[in-house]
Amino acid sequence: MLCGLISLSLSYGVCQTVEKLLELLYTLDRWINETPPVDQPSRFGNQAFRIWYTKLDKNAEALVASVLSADKQAAAPEVAVYLKESVGNQTRIDYGTGHEEAFTEFLCCLCKVGALEVEDRLAMVFKVFDRYLQVMRKLQKTYRMEPAGSQGVWGLDDFQFLPFIWGSSQFIDHPTLEPH
Repeated sequence: MLCGLISLSLSYGVCQTVEKLLELLYTLDRWINETPPVDQPSRFGNQAFRIWYTKLDKNAEALVASVLSADKQAAAPEVAVYLKESVGNQTRIDYGTGHEEAFTEFLCCLCKVGALEVEDRLAMVFKVFDRYLQVMRKLQKTYRMEPAGSQGVWGLDDFQFLPFIWGSSQFIDHPTLEPH
């Protein structure tokens, strides 16, 4: 359990796998720049997202393999499924909290196969997940992705939910702040 408030500027170790995950996310970001939106009349769902997603679909296993050590390469095809599920739906051109959850499952898979360790948990949230959110916001804005399953005022955010949970969990056992 993390007690007290943790700042994004907190000092913590960053392993080679985390560095490779950040490179993977920079690749996805670069692909957005290389795949500009197409001119179309619809409010949501720019068709260029499908081109971007097809590139991810074709390269997902190689991207995941680049993160894994040689002795863990056999896990790449299965783990890549979670990566592909974490960026939105190719058919509906939408993104929501289920996709965000797929990314956390992607990270969990990397933990299960031993590519990430317990000591990497702060870097997973403050480096990798933070960078993931930046890339997803860019995807959402660039391709005008529809919020998947949005309930309007029922949620804090149409696209993400985990930042609220993880952020509020930092108040657990706080010496002066209590819920009212």
